[in-house]
Amino acid sequence: STATTTTTLWLLLLGLLVCLPCTDAFPQPKVFLHIGPHKTGSTTVQQAMRRTDKYAKEEGFMFFPGKNEPNGKQNVFANTIASGELGREPETMRETFKKEQQQLLKLQQQPHEEQTNITLSNWVVSSENLDELRRLQIVRLGKYFEGYNVTVVFFVRHHMDHLRSYWAQKACFDHKLFLPLPQYLQKHHQKVITGGGYPGEQMFHVLDIYKEVFGDQLVLIDFDGAIEKSSLPEVFLNDVVGLKHKVPSHIHDNEKDFLTNALNLWFALKPVRFAVPCGQLKVVMKQLQIEFEKRNYLQSCEERANFDEINRKLETHFNKNLAKRGWKVMLKKEWKERKKEDCVVVKQEFEKEAADFGREFVESSQLKHFNLGFHHFKTPTDLFTYSLSLL
Repeated sequence: STATTTTTLWLLLLGLLVCLPCTDAFPQPKVFLHIGPHKTGSTTVQQAMRRTDKYAKEEGFMFFPGKNEPNGKQNVFANTIASGELGREPETMRETFKKEQQQLLKLQQQPHEEQTNITLSNWVVSSENLDELRRLQIVRLGKYFEGYNVTVVFFVRHHMDHLRSYWAQKACFDHKLFLPLPQYLQKHHQKVITGGGYPGEQMFHVLDIYKEVFGDQLVLIDFDGAIEKSSLPEVFLNDVVGLKHKVPSHIHDNEKDFLTNALNLWFALKPVRFAVPCGQLKVVMKQLQIEFEKRNYLQSCEERANFDEINRKLETHFNKNLAKRGWKVMLKKEWKERKKEDCVVVKQEFEKEAADFGREFVESSQLKHFNLGFHHFKTPTDLFTYSLSLL
């Protein structure tokens, strides 16, 4: 009868509703992939992960922070997957993960009532090099963590500050020669807007691939907003990962932020190579800045380049792309430019005069290797011989 058929259909529907949870009867283990990017405080986050590792284990988390540990060793697991070389991780790491995967397979195969004695760890992996992986490597990473609930975490630094930080980093640690900051920003921001620049500056390409592989669980955190709220590690580990142990607040202080004027003046001297350690460069350039100020050679960076206009273009580009994807940035904070007098550069009309005076000034200093920055050498042997003479 119609009544019997209706009752049967309702019972079938009820059975389906009751069994829906059976397809996900066990809590899916989590993986948090903190992928940086570079120049957004990843080292600070990783240091905090090492300090809180024992508490994390008590709460069922396994921490894998990349980079160097205090004893000089490296967390090879994080660095291996960040290099895209899965399968080459140490045997101990491979065995640990294999056991986790076997436990996961048991959970998927056993009835719910038999799963009470099986526990799985939640993994937290941090490496800014994960931001540099290519599509094939990210796809391989997705297969590696198949069966896990993966959340990708990415810190968004204000774009002008990010470009400035990369400029100082590449100069001091990679010994690259650049234009002074105003001219550099005028040229480089165009690369970023068109999808170029350094990793993290062009964030959408790599994040689109991560989203394609791991789904919608993407967390974007405002760098300055996290610092204002508490700290980068606290927001990541307590607020996002869910670690109950309170991560101690940490003041993020980047010494390279204080090198802007030293680098501006050094590049104004038009060196042929970057031969001077940044710590010593800062001392000598501070003295040179005093001499330049006496001669009225300097002007504020804002007078040389329209920072507000560069910032507006970058903001428009990133906001447009965020809106297009429907992505929100957690703890979003409005950016404020540094005071104009904090950044100075040589006036265009005095560039040659300042370069000549500045070279004489640094060459007369007691730091002989400053001269290396202004010498042309025909062969590597000539460079080596001259370098030995400075020892």
